Amino acid sequence: MRDQRRDESSSVDSHRKRDVQRGIISFYYLILFFVFAFSPDLMAAVTIFPVWSWCVLGWILSISYPLKKWFKNLQVALGLTLLNVLIVAEEPYILMRTLFDQSPKSQVHLVSLNCGGGIEEAAEEALDLGSEFVLLQESPPATQLVPLGERLGYHVFAGIDASILIKKELVEFESVSVIREPDFTLVRTPYSVIVSLRLAPPIFRLDYWTPECWTSQAELLKRRKMRTEEILRIVDKERKLIKFEGPVDVLVGGDYNAPPAQLGSKQFMNVRDSGEVRGFGWPGTAINDLPLVRIDRIWTVGMNDSKMGNWQVSSRKTRHSDHRMVIVKK
Repeated sequence: MRDQRRDESSSVDSHRKRDVQRGIISFYYLILFFVFAFSPDLMAAVTIFPVWSWCVLGWILSISYPLKKWFKNLQVALGLTLLNVLIVAEEPYILMRTLFDQSPKSQVHLVSLNCGGGIEEAAEEALDLGSEFVLLQESPPATQLVPLGERLGYHVFAGIDASILIKKELVEFESVSVIREPDFTLVRTPYSVIVSLRLAPPIFRLDYWTPECWTSQAELLKRRKMRTEEILRIVDKERKLIKFEGPVDVLVGGDYNAPPAQLGSKQFMNVRDSGEVRGFGWPGTAINDLPLVRIDRIWTVGMNDSKMGNWQVSSRKTRHSDHRMVIVKK
């Protein structure tokens, strides 16, 4: 009788432990969902990495319990991973679009590349594609970039960090107005506004047990958002100066130094992320050899999705930079 009671008690305890374990796992993934769905600034230390990377951490959590229970716990974790990724991650939908839309695009409309500390060969690699517009960040100095661009048929608007090159047949040099600031260069043509930017670089900290890790990431993200709003106000002001009666193209691209979960186009009025709307292939751009995050992006302002209907936005591995190149074809 005592043995029977002991067995029943042991069974109850086992079921209770199992329920507690799965409750902890479910709570972990529920927190992940809310963090990435709403992306509060205070959680910037988490959202700097993609949601699926934190889901993998949940797998480790699920198998850290008693061996005979780990497989069922892992099944729960995998199911909740699938839900999180399908709801809050962008990669599955971009990859699905790649599978179902195979129409080839030949004309390279725009290229954006961080040149990895001003490497001239990286800039030349971007220019060799013959794009109509080229946005460079950490671009080579003007003494190198201007001769290179002119040799390949471009007007060169070199900035302090970011530069813009436009095919000579598209615009007269004298008709262009340029604004140069430390983190962006803006070019206003008679029919478009083009911006190449590089926002404040990220802070890489893994000391999550310290308050400074959380506060430093949150403060940096707030500064990036404020600066992005300032740049977009300048863009809007420049756009209103254009007298062209037709549609005005407004493109704001470059190195945002933050993933879309942190600094997304939907946080700003009339802004769309071309990679989100018309992205193809694996979207990550950093780092070049292990592109986990999409920090290099092309935004459009005041352009509806239908106008991007024939675009094809993709990233390409580079030979000379630590970033991948963003390419827009149409």
